[in-house]
Amino acid sequence: MLALRKRYDVFGRGDLEFLHPENRRVLAYLRSDEERSVLIVANLSRFAQYVELDLSRFRGSAPVELFARRTSRRSATCPTC
Repeated sequence: MLALRKRYDVFGRGDLEFLHPENRRVLAYLRSDEERSVLIVANLSRFAQYVELDLSRFRGSAPVELFARRTSRRSATCPTC
């Protein structure tokens, strides 16, 4: 986690916006700067949790999983996202 934070300045210097999912066991927020936006989703439970987030403003963007450095495919349940 520390190496990932050092690699992307947005984690420490970007704008911070908390999202408010209905599931209170999930913490979700965005860090943004001029170059990128990063979505952080943390499961605060010891069990798997379901969460829905409104990310419609990022429609057309390709999400990249930062740990694996790979682009994710679009969701099968949201073909326009």
